[in-house]
Amino acid sequence: MKAVKQQIGKEGLSSVLGLAVIVVSLIILLAASFFFRYLSSLGVAPLITSTGFWLVGGIVAAYVFHRYVISYVYTLDGVKLIVERVFSRKPRFMQQILLREIVFIGPLETAKEKYRIEAKQKAVRKQEKIEENAIVYKRDGEMRALIIQPKAELLEALKELTKK
Repeated sequence: MKAVKQQIGKEGLSSVLGLAVIVVSLIILLAASFFFRYLSSLGVAPLITSTGFWLVGGIVAAYVFHRYVISYVYTLDGVKLIVERVFSRKPRFMQQILLREIVFIGPLETAKEKYRIEAKQKAVRKQEKIEENAIVYKRDGEMRALIIQPKAELLEALKELTKK
């Protein structure tokens, strides 16, 4: 069987979009800095204002990272499904599931009704308009679930290879 590979999310930002994201992020942080300095001038404790500023910065960084930087690659090679998290254009291993370990493929709600899932891991992007599917597998005596967004080709190949 030929390997089926699918990427969810952007392969990378264009120069213009990357620059725009950086500029908007800096504007938000600058506005937050002015706001918290203003609160400080009103007598609000420095611990509260600096914590608030760092919190805003962390939220901006997490939003930018999840919205524009991270993507996922699913590879099905006939024996296993490999999921990699991609950022900085470098794939980083996330999960590997042998096809013989898979007991269910379908909606997460159905999986929760049928199985007692011990651990759940997500490899999805909310911005993508592809339906999420749970892959329930048994490893080390536990039922685990991996939530992915496979396109039709990958989903059909997965279902075909895991027929019992």
